[in-house]
Amino acid sequence: MCKSAPKNSEQEVPLTPDEKDGPGETVLIKDGLSSQASFAPSGDKLIYVSRKRRAHAQAQVYEYYLLRKSERRITFQDGNTFQPVYHPADGLITYSSSTDELKEYSPLLNPANPKSKKPDPFSQPLEVYLHALEGLEIVRVTRRQGFDGEARFSHDGSMLTWTQATPAALTVVAYNRQTRALRQISPVGVNASGYSASPDGVYRAWFEWNKDLTVPQVHLQMGKVKSQINADGLNKTDLSFSPDSKWLLWAAREPGGENFDLWAYDLQKGCARRLTSTPLASEKDPALSHDMKSLVYTKITKARSRIMQAPFDPPTSACPAVP
Repeated sequence: MCKSAPKNSEQEVPLTPDEKDGPGETVLIKDGLSSQASFAPSGDKLIYVSRKRRAHAQAQVYEYYLLRKSERRITFQDGNTFQPVYHPADGLITYSSSTDELKEYSPLLNPANPKSKKPDPFSQPLEVYLHALEGLEIVRVTRRQGFDGEARFSHDGSMLTWTQATPAALTVVAYNRQTRALRQISPVGVNASGYSASPDGVYRAWFEWNKDLTVPQVHLQMGKVKSQINADGLNKTDLSFSPDSKWLLWAAREPGGENFDLWAYDLQKGCARRLTSTPLASEKDPALSHDMKSLVYTKITKARSRIMQAPFDPPTSACPAVP
């Protein structure tokens, strides 16, 4: 189904001047509970979600203009929206939303399975959408009950991939935007999620979960060579490649810990190094600017979820010894 967003999604709202937080950090978005930011190909804008605002409680997609320091609301969905990302070239974004599925499969009529072991967010009812930023046309891509999320474009924009949750497993599927053909990604298998490809098309990365869906490990493929990296038992999330295809970023939490830190995996040297370590906060959703000079991420404390910006200094310390 195609539909159009309200015209007032074009309105731009100036924000208060940027604030400083920790050393080198700048607070970009502090209104509501904001997260999941990523850069536009042009480098002058961010796309992200924000919830618990005066106008809405659900998470909605916003766009932030870095030079003008203003934002505009993009989505006006009845449900929540998640993980928006830009197309590499077009004025197009993709995201997941619960707005249609909540109407079609009402939780009151279709209660959730209490025996489900799938972790959040894979137990949520989400569908994948394409959203034109200029014409504001919205196209619904998926039409099935359950989780369809973590949608991302291929490096040339021709393919759209996402994670699909069934009662038995997590799988990664790919959609050809021209032929509309749908297929399972190979060699990614059962209980895979978070699939991402490097901008140069050389690497592919994803999470593979254990059978209980409690621990995800990062898997990396270059050509036909597939390897598991950092089998350290950390709970990981938010995989993303750097624009220069030299780094793989994620957020990780120590076993039994509460907070996430950011990590960068050097694809040339084959080792992971910690980027942040804040005892009283979590850092998640790492994303690098296309000039490789700026890092944006979510900083979460007990009462706040803000979008931060900091200079990106590629880690140069020695690679940790492999246990």
